[in-house]
Amino acid sequence: MAAAGFQQVTEDVRPITMSWPGPVEQWMASLPDTSTTFRRLTESVPQEQLHEALAEVRALAQQHFDGQRVNFPVAVILATGVR
Repeated sequence: MAAAGFQQVTEDVRPITMSWPGPVEQWMASLPDTSTTFRRLTESVPQEQLHEALAEVRALAQQHFDGQRVNFPVAVILATGVR
């Protein structure tokens, strides 16, 4: 931001939780419709490796499932400045 002409630039990292209200399988099923980035990534994986890649994503997401929700920890960077 300073390079763009802002003064008094501050950055603050804020941890938040992004939750999906349901099981991992439901979250995974929603991804092609809700995430263009995920869709592009899966399209770029060779077909013979796609099943294994999706299994890895599923296993990692399962670690964040509390029995009702998938709760992903996320860091948001809040930047402010005066122009």
